[in-house]
Amino acid sequence: MATTGTALTLQLNRAATVPQALGDMDPLQPQPKPTHANGKPSKIPETAATKHRRDRLDILAEEITTNLSLIPTDEGARIKAATSALELASLVRPPVDIIMGLFASMSIVSAVRLFLHWGAFEAIPAGEGERISYSELGRRVGAEEGLLGMYLTRIFLPQKQ
Repeated sequence: MATTGTALTLQLNRAATVPQALGDMDPLQPQPKPTHANGKPSKIPETAATKHRRDRLDILAEEITTNLSLIPTDEGARIKAATSALELASLVRPPVDIIMGLFASMSIVSAVRLFLHWGAFEAIPAGEGERISYSELGRRVGAEEGLLGMYLTRIFLPQKQ
């Protein structure tokens, strides 16, 4: 593949290149040892990125707790608390959990599309107290009972007894 001579430009992390973002650390002065929230010393040195992340988590936790008491009467406070909680969860969730969540979402979408194709939602009774077995549903839509059961567990969460 031929190149046109344009250089690839990478965005650099501003915090890593601007000394002020690093707290104007003086290498000749003793630096405080990083600690965990529980006060125990951390073995992992704190970088500008981890400090920013920790500060953001503190801000989000404060936003959530501030808005909790207002939720019953203020829709804006409910939305702010929910949004902050989602951002907080995404910051503390490890990458493998995010990837697994995406796989689970794709699985649910696939199951719903298959049920729409079969017309299974229309065949499931909607009335209070009405029931249908997997085998009956399978007969109505022309699908195997085992296959229905496998996909139903992806669409509907099991109810705790």
